[in-house]
This record gives sequence, C-alpha cells and structure tokens, in this order.
Amino acid sequence: MLTLAALKNMKIEQFDVKMAFLNEDLIEKIYTEVLKEITRSEYNKVCKLRKSVYKLKQVSQIWNCKFDLFLKRFHFVPSKVDACVYTGLQVK
Repeated sequence: MLTLAALKNMKIEQFDVKMAFLNEDLIEKIYTEVLKEITRSEYNKVCKLRKSVYKLKQVSQIWNCKFDLFLKRFHFVPSKVDACVYTGLQVK
C-alpha cells in the first residue's frame, strides 16, 4: 500500500483513537457480576452496562461500524481488497 501511494504521489494519513472502545454505546443488554470485594455483600449482584468495556466481543464491531459511517460522511471509500483501508479526495 505504501509503495503504491508513493508511486502515485498520494498522501497517507493514519491515526489512533484513544479510548475508542470505551465511548461506544451498546446495542444489546449486557450484565456483569459485581465483585464481592466491591459490594461488601454476601449476595451476588449484577450491573447493566451502559457503555462498552474492553474485552467485550461486540465492541470491535460496534466501533468499526461507527467509524465506517463517519468516514463515508466525508466521501471516503473502503478498499475492495482491505476494508480497513479507505481512499478519498483531499480537500484544500
């Protein structure tokens, strides 16, 4: 990809979104146990998650869909070879 971009004199941008997975809304209801050390109770308690947390299987997909929609709003198009690579026109 880098070689092709260099040959065609294209500009490449890459970035990292900090805490991306922690800012996503959940699509489905997910409950998790609360540690007894936190509740200081002998009874099992659960919490309903309102936002995503790391290690949930769904979080990567939710983030990818949200980011895909964001890029498409700016007329970026995913590559047919690698859906994680987007191309678009540079606005001056």
